Amino acid sequence: MKIYPITTLLALVLLAMTSCSQDDEVLTSPRVQVSSAGTWTDVRDGHSYGVVRIGQQEWLTENLAYYLPTGTVGGSFSWGERENDYKLEDITFLPDTVQIALTRDDYAEVYEATVSDPAHDWEAEDKVSQERLRNFLETYFDVYGEEAFTSTMAYYPHFHAALVAGLEARRDGLRAGVLAEMEASCRAIVENHLRKAEASNGGYSQRYGYLYSLDGARAAVPSTGGWRLPTEVDWQQLEGALGMTTEEINQMNAWRGAGAGTMLLPGGAAGFDALFGGCNAYLHTNEQQYIRKDQCAYFWTDAETTTEEEQEVESDDGETSVETFIYRIGTIRQLASYSNAIWRGTTRTDNKYRAVTYSVRLVRDAK
Repeated sequence: MKIYPITTLLALVLLAMTSCSQDDEVLTSPRVQVSSAGTWTDVRDGHSYGVVRIGQQEWLTENLAYYLPTGTVGGSFSWGERENDYKLEDITFLPDTVQIALTRDDYAEVYEATVSDPAHDWEAEDKVSQERLRNFLETYFDVYGEEAFTSTMAYYPHFHAALVAGLEARRDGLRAGVLAEMEASCRAIVENHLRKAEASNGGYSQRYGYLYSLDGARAAVPSTGGWRLPTEVDWQQLEGALGMTTEEINQMNAWRGAGAGTMLLPGGAAGFDALFGGCNAYLHTNEQQYIRKDQCAYFWTDAETTTEEEQEVESDDGETSVETFIYRIGTIRQLASYSNAIWRGTTRTDNKYRAVTYSVRLVRDAK
């Protein structure tokens, strides 16, 4: 039998005590009260979310599932969607630039309605009979055309004013219909793209909500309900409520708070119910990197900095030069199936080719 020196035995005992102490430090329950805060319904799309109160904060218990009207161009994505499959000009239009030309039948209908309007007596107002006004249209409209003919009616100022108002009202009505058709066409491009993505990914959004660029995450925050994209302070307050120490909370690019991550998972003590929705992570090339669905959850914070990086750039004639590029850096939280802690880290918000996309949990101050 091997005999250990007394100093070695003492060291082994101390190691065992330290191990027990570290196990005891694993967080298993929040240090503040957790309770259900009911539900909240997003009036924009009718989606209803669970809400949990953790200390002085209220958090959604689901990932945000509001799809922005401009889809991937605006910064909202289902799993596998590519933002460059359609462009901004494909799904937007400028209403003020839409011009409506009336047909002769449209013009004649408005003209006749103006002539026979019982609210006016053109004989008294402009000293011209209804018969003469009708004769003008039949005789001169096809000769002068709409614009010139309308101008000649200025000889009869009251009639002219009423005619112009009637023509504008008809144009406004037709323009509204054209704009509605254009808007529906633009919306169909976005919705068809989303429908194809959802068909290929098994209805990702029904379970995980949508993924957002940082700008998209900010744009997707509702204007009602008091919700916001969580700041660093919001996440740190949550982490403190879970039992993290100040030292752990302030660590960056590290897993912090053993056990805190577990409390945020479905069935966890915090009631947060985070799901492993994966992300479209940063990649230096223009390829997509949809990764770690069912393994990791990633959440944006409303924090951003910039960094400069010098890169060699080759011109069309083969000459190289060094240029300085400014990159946006976002701050995130990550949960993983292989860790019981919470990762606090940074990521570029895009790679010049596409956006980096993560999930969103909204927070508000408890009422």
